[in-house]
Amino acid sequence: MLKRGSRVAAFATGPIRGANTRKIILVCVVGRDGIIEGVLSDFVSGGGDDATKVIARMVNRSRLKEQISILATNGIALAGLNLIDPEKVETKTGKRLIMITRKRPNQKMMDKAIRTVYGTEEARERLRIIHDKRLSIRKIEDFFVGGLSDPTDIGSGMIGRAVDTLRIAHLIARGISTGESKGRI
Repeated sequence: MLKRGSRVAAFATGPIRGANTRKIILVCVVGRDGIIEGVLSDFVSGGGDDATKVIARMVNRSRLKEQISILATNGIALAGLNLIDPEKVETKTGKRLIMITRKRPNQKMMDKAIRTVYGTEEARERLRIIHDKRLSIRKIEDFFVGGLSDPTDIGSGMIGRAVDTLRIAHLIARGISTGESKGRI
């Protein structure tokens, strides 16, 4: 169980606009108990394969790294189907990653989308990230939370703080990308 005051680094991308979008902004908000302590930004490829590398780089270069207890994303994919490899993120950063969604992930729809968009070999590699990791997904309050280990040991208070920080990251990313923020995670 993570203690009160633990810092969350939440990652969100701006929207993808059109098929030709190459670089999508990735915003990371570092927060603690409703206080924003830092904002980081970088870019990921729309539909690319660099989300894992960029997240790890952002965390490792941050002056706040030692203070961060947990990393949070809105699902396993950023910027379209740019999949995050949770195991690599955790290994490269030394931080635990949780993936939060409002709806239970639909494995069949994700598999179909990946197979439709990518060639056979690339689709196989992307599906490996999802299927081989044996991600644990639990419903905690109004959200589904996934990770490499059982997310219920984090505590619902920490999940709530992660959701709040993720929402702020989402609002910032969308506001920068479109000129005005809206929506929810």
